[in-house]
Amino acid sequence: MLDRIEKLKEVLSIPKKIVITTHRGPDGDAMGSSLGLYHFLSKMDHDVNVITPNDYASFLHWLPGNDKVIEYESSKEESESLVNNADVIFMLDFNHIYRIDGLAKNVEESNAYKILIDHHQDPQKKHSRLNFF
Repeated sequence: MLDRIEKLKEVLSIPKKIVITTHRGPDGDAMGSSLGLYHFLSKMDHDVNVITPNDYASFLHWLPGNDKVIEYESSKEESESLVNNADVIFMLDFNHIYRIDGLAKNVEESNAYKILIDHHQDPQKKHSRLNFF
């Protein structure tokens, strides 16, 4: 685990194109962690975009950075382009790729480093189409 953390620190030591995504119907922990990571990585001079599979509850729209969130369902072309050109993809608060719906295929096929951060049980195991960090 420590070797993965050191590798991630190395990868993030210079500015990268980064996508952060979370599960369909994002809740408070999904949006809070996504936008928190967005602000942290932005301060490190990375080019960061948060993409949600669909819209989320309006009571979460007060979160700082909400105006920067891209909704896949209404911005498919932009979302897919960002994923296709990403150097790093963070996947937060979900444990199976199908939970990001239509965005899953692009994420699976991307050559970006992929980092899954989740607290749910039974995470998806590495398979041929995902190269988790």
